[in-house]
This record gives sequence, structure tokens and C-alpha cells, in this order.
Amino acid sequence: MIDGPMVAKRTAPKVSAKSARVPTNRLSEAARQTERMMLLTTLQAVEWNLSAAARVLGFSQPTHVRHAIRRLGLTEEFAAATGRPMAPR
Repeated sequence: MIDGPMVAKRTAPKVSAKSARVPTNRLSEAARQTERMMLLTTLQAVEWNLSAAARVLGFSQPTHVRHAIRRLGLTEEFAAATGRPMAPR
């Protein structure tokens, strides 16, 4: 038998399938915005050095940072900070 207090079935809150749903679009947008802010903050901290950003963020290559910059819409910020456009794919 398990030690500790028993939780009676009726004490658990009732959660319907409808109320338990999380709007996927809002959740994924929040995750995207969080990732964008983390990347932007890191790039600013390392003065837009892609190799340094890759090390800080745990990416295996600077190329992954470039892909994230494009995917998250930070190409204009990259160009403004570095004085050069993002290299083509």
C-alpha cells in the first residue's frame, strides 16, 4: 500500500475536455515570441557575433543561428546592427 493521504475521487476538481483545451495558436505564438526575444537578447549581448551566440544558446553551428534569425524575422535587425544584409541561403 502507498504511504500518505488518500485522495478521494470526489475531491479532484472536475475538468471537462472543453475547459482543458489550450488554444494552440496562442501557445505557439507565445513560444515563438519567447524564442525570438531570447535570440535577440543573446545576439545583442554578444554584439551580433553568430559563433558566440551559437555557443551561448547551445547550437552546434552558427548556421543554426542564421536559420533562427530568418525564421524569427530578425533579418532587418541583423542588417541594422551589423551594417550588412543577411547572407542568402
